Amino acid sequence: MRARLRDERGLTLVELLVGMTLGILVLGAVLTGFERFAGAQQTASEATAAQDTARAQVRATVAELREARVATGQIGPIPAGWTVTRSDLVFATYVPSGATSVPGWVRYCTLTSGTTSSLVRASRAGDTWVAPGACAATGGTGGWTHQVVLRDLLQQPGQLFDYASDACVGATCLPAAADVRAVGIRVAVARRVGSTGLGTVVRGAVSFRNRPAT
Repeated sequence: MRARLRDERGLTLVELLVGMTLGILVLGAVLTGFERFAGAQQTASEATAAQDTARAQVRATVAELREARVATGQIGPIPAGWTVTRSDLVFATYVPSGATSVPGWVRYCTLTSGTTSSLVRASRAGDTWVAPGACAATGGTGGWTHQVVLRDLLQQPGQLFDYASDACVGATCLPAAADVRAVGIRVAVARRVGSTGLGTVVRGAVSFRNRPAT
């Protein structure tokens, strides 16, 4: 009888506490692993989204550059007097207007705020060259409209464009506007907003079909 009673006593308080502690440790390990997995999945998804956005933007920019034209009174797609830089480009092309496209101008420039940078696209309908003013996230003057196309994801904004002329090519080549024969595009994006490590780099290049006059 005593042996049977001992078998039916159940767990002692110490045994119960030990069992609960072990259970909590196991549950904590499982939750930590799940949290890390979920974080890795989110990071991968954000990196993929940033990469897709960069690729789409490079394709769009390349398409506009391929349609570059020589506006009235100009001798090349890039307006005379415009200072060619690696972070700011203006060229004559065709811009959407309702259901069709009309002669106009497109500008790509960069904005930096703190540790993040954004890519801005500006456009203006009309053949006449009008300077776009300062790069801005919204608004514009002289018929220009600015819009952010890569917000807080752009890295190395000072290496956005490369140029080629008859005299030079590459990162150190900054020819006069009339001498530009081709433009290279290099869009580097972070894996996520706020990330400091270099994420994805997408490149493109276009030779002007309407070459500057020689």
